Amino acid sequence: MKIKIIKFLLKDLRKEEKTLILTEAIKDLYNIISSEDILRFDGENWYFGSKKQTKDRMGMLAGEAGHFLESRLWKVLEIAMKNTSNEKMYIKSQTNDDLNGGKIMLFFLQEQKKLLKAISKIK
Repeated sequence: MKIKIIKFLLKDLRKEEKTLILTEAIKDLYNIISSEDILRFDGENWYFGSKKQTKDRMGMLAGEAGHFLESRLWKVLEIAMKNTSNEKMYIKSQTNDDLNGGKIMLFFLQEQKKLLKAISKIK
């Protein structure tokens, strides 16, 4: 019965509106992150969450990302993650899940690096 009521209430809404309403309804139950929570550009302004970011703040963030990518700390973290994923995949692996876990770690590392590079190029 509850599902029918929810479907009725949402039937005339656009997909974006449905997503927003459903995300708000369950955000306290789960760790829900939406596109509204991350760093985004609307064509004119940058936002982090709901807060508009100044050009100065975005310049600082770009600089921080660039410096972090070039830092020894990033190199240490990158090598440590690669080492841990290699151990998980090749040395301690006993199941396909172990192999997939290592692949996920490498994917996560790759995505972090890609995001840092993109942020470092913000002008």
